[in-house]
Amino acid sequence: MQQPSINRPPARMRNRHVTCPFCALLCDDLTIETRGDRLRITSTRCPKARAGFAPTPAAATPRIGNRSSSLDQAVAAAADIVRTSRAPLIGGLATDLAGMRAALALADRAGGIVDHLHGEALLRNFLTLQDAGWVTTTLTEVRNRADLILFVGTDTSEFPRFFERCIDNQSALFKPSPADRELVFIGEGLRPGRHGRRRPQNLRCDTAHLGEVVDALRALVGGHRLAARSIAGIEQARLARLAERLRAARYAVVVWSAGRLEIAHGNLLVQSLCALVRELNETTRAAGLPLGGDDGGATAAAVCAWQSGFPLRVDFGPGYPRYDPVGNASARLLADGCVDALVWIGSFNASQTPPATRVPRIVIGHPGLTCSPAPQVFIPVGTPGVDHSGHLVRCDAVVTLPLARVRASTLPHAAAVLDAIRAALD
Repeated sequence: MQQPSINRPPARMRNRHVTCPFCALLCDDLTIETRGDRLRITSTRCPKARAGFAPTPAAATPRIGNRSSSLDQAVAAAADIVRTSRAPLIGGLATDLAGMRAALALADRAGGIVDHLHGEALLRNFLTLQDAGWVTTTLTEVRNRADLILFVGTDTSEFPRFFERCIDNQSALFKPSPADRELVFIGEGLRPGRHGRRRPQNLRCDTAHLGEVVDALRALVGGHRLAARSIAGIEQARLARLAERLRAARYAVVVWSAGRLEIAHGNLLVQSLCALVRELNETTRAAGLPLGGDDGGATAAAVCAWQSGFPLRVDFGPGYPRYDPVGNASARLLADGCVDALVWIGSFNASQTPPATRVPRIVIGHPGLTCSPAPQVFIPVGTPGVDHSGHLVRCDAVVTLPLARVRASTLPHAAAVLDAIRAALD
């Protein structure tokens, strides 16, 4: 496999309008100073951006077992494992658009199964979209139109700049002013903070009981009376007032993060949220905003849908794409011995480690990534938007943003490694 060429930047360079790949918001307003191999963000204090761009490249070489190897040797060893596998799992999928295309091509050639490391969270949204559909909005619409925003089970802390970019903007295209927006939070352990002229309302309840609260709110929005004085510790009167404000809003938005809904049948809660939005639209205007898709999750789902017709958890073993959102879950496949090799892709950070398993593991990942025990093959790759250019799909799934290369690097693109493994199978 040919090593990537390097066009070294000047000793010091300032990159403007850089897209950050370390959160599904894909904030595209970063300014980054490059000094040799060192990067410094000068435009934001976002902890995810600072953590992602700060490290200098780790000195990493491909390894076969515990010994160093050349890139060509590692690719050949990986191809040998995939060639002898009857049902490989192509997992992790923490890569950009080109990397996901290459992962699907390898799965198609090898008869593999694909699933993202956030597959469970993504599934909670997919099942609702497939079963009943939904009415969702975009980040731009939230910035410019929303006058009441209901956060269910999340304070968006996993998306550090959400409020800065979408809620606390200084101006909007339509009235009311962003400072007059009404914010309501429902859940436990949430930290609403203070935004605009109004203090956010915080309705505390256990995450496991969010479904009861949302269904009660739906009933009240529909004009029904409830016998219970409180639901999951929230007084019915408070929910009734919220229902009235939702009906009176000009553009209400319901926000949730599927990754934080780790409860039994979390997809049913998402379904209830979408039903609430649908019912509000009978008399006013409302939309949902599902946040999620970090680590290339939104991109993986989009590319898989484009090319196979299904959103992840697709088995190419039969010679055609076969979708099974429950049976093709990574954890179940590995626990039940349904796969005999794991190709793991984790190129955004060193924490994207593969699960422990007895099957042979091929890890195509961040140079700082460590595994115990060592995988059969480890190939370090560059980070999209840092070591090489690329594209990612934003969390609202309406735009694909370009990623710039901001650091000279000898690390290959995950797509190039996956393509080389696939070529070696012929």
